[in-house]
Amino acid sequence: MNEADSKGKINIYAILGAAVLFCIAAYFALGIYYKQSFLLNTWINGVYCTGRTPEDVSEELSRNADAPVINIVDIKGESISFNLSDYDYSADYLTAVKRYITGQKPFLWLLSVSSKTEHKLTPLSEYDRDKLLSDFENSDIVKNALEYKGKCILERDENEGYYIIDGYSNILDVDKAKQIIADAVFAGETEIDLSQKDCYYSLPEGSEAAGIKELFKKVDAVQSSDIRIDMGVEKFSLSKGEIAEMLRHAGDMPFINADGNFEADADAVRKYTDHICELYNTYGIDRKFLSSKGDYVTVPAGTYGTEIDGDELFAWLFDNLLDEKGRTLGISYTPIYKHEGYVRGIDDTGGTYIEVDMSNQHLYYYEEGRLILDTDIVTGGYPNGSDTPAGCFYAYDKQTDRVLVGPGYRTPVKFWIRVKDSIGIHDADWREEFGGEIYKTDGSHGCVNVPVDIMSKLYDLTKEGTPIIMYYR
Repeated sequence: MNEADSKGKINIYAILGAAVLFCIAAYFALGIYYKQSFLLNTWINGVYCTGRTPEDVSEELSRNADAPVINIVDIKGESISFNLSDYDYSADYLTAVKRYITGQKPFLWLLSVSSKTEHKLTPLSEYDRDKLLSDFENSDIVKNALEYKGKCILERDENEGYYIIDGYSNILDVDKAKQIIADAVFAGETEIDLSQKDCYYSLPEGSEAAGIKELFKKVDAVQSSDIRIDMGVEKFSLSKGEIAEMLRHAGDMPFINADGNFEADADAVRKYTDHICELYNTYGIDRKFLSSKGDYVTVPAGTYGTEIDGDELFAWLFDNLLDEKGRTLGISYTPIYKHEGYVRGIDDTGGTYIEVDMSNQHLYYYEEGRLILDTDIVTGGYPNGSDTPAGCFYAYDKQTDRVLVGPGYRTPVKFWIRVKDSIGIHDADWREEFGGEIYKTDGSHGCVNVPVDIMSKLYDLTKEGTPIIMYYR
């Protein structure tokens, strides 16, 4: 090796050594730098912090801080919320930020190059503590908790029936609750469940309270009876409130007779059964009907509909309201009907019916709510002077190959569905056209004329008892 080569190698080693020393110095210099600022890829509460000072980051965090909403829930599940923006809220992040930065490992800064670190810090907050606790003390949640303190009262609700207000247990210790709230807010909590914070207590109760609780136990057993009514499509159980309403009352309390038993109130039972009948009865009543055109029409009462025997329903309910079986095994009633529709339920058509819109000269057949067929028709009118009757009817007879006979005519038809007296729905093979205003100049004798091919299908689809709803607009 000559002298030039030797000097060249020494220069390379010197350069490499200097580079290494520079890198080491730079690395440690950055480590010293990161002792006073945040490491790479550091985020706090959504704020980018890399290379920034604690003071700078703290100022931005405080500026962007939203006042928390404190939600307080009591032992009954009722809640109240307080937005600290209403209480001169301010947030100071500096202490938390400085504490965080002292926990960094600045000389391991290289490890932060490839990984993002997201942190959540809680600030030291200031707010008008006395005003918040005063508002809590004057809130409905506290007033309601103390309203019946030392009292035991039996009340009745239209939905829940009799219930007891027990002012001897679960009494809120307001002072303890206020301290719990203050401590929770200081700790950064926003959801405070007082039932989990040991701030309720009980009082010793006397004989009067024990007597009211015993009465509630007895009446609750009655109003909790499993009494069911089977209305077909709708099957329901009487609610506590409905049963309680049908008991006799002495003022606000359930009446107890000389034998120590409750009694049913005949007037209240009759009111309830009348309501059931009003809800389900359709016989002899004009019907509000949703037509195929999408509007409601009023259809006169006809031969079709549902009518419950209200006296029978009343007698059964009055006799069974206090039956012991209703409290243990449950009891069920299926109404007796004076007139029974195609199906049992509020909609006594069950979605299966024939609709005859005589103003528009059109017939529809629905099955379980689905339109199966429809057609133009011709109904009664001039020159026969026999308008087709409107009303809620039903198919009470079906015949094939029938001969229709009337004054001045004798007409054979292939398919016949009787609607009312001599009025029916049938084919009319002598007609070439249907619909429009034909009925005004060449109407039927009162029947509904249908094209033969459609009538054959309608005849097969229609069962005896199928509702037939016929109306003019």
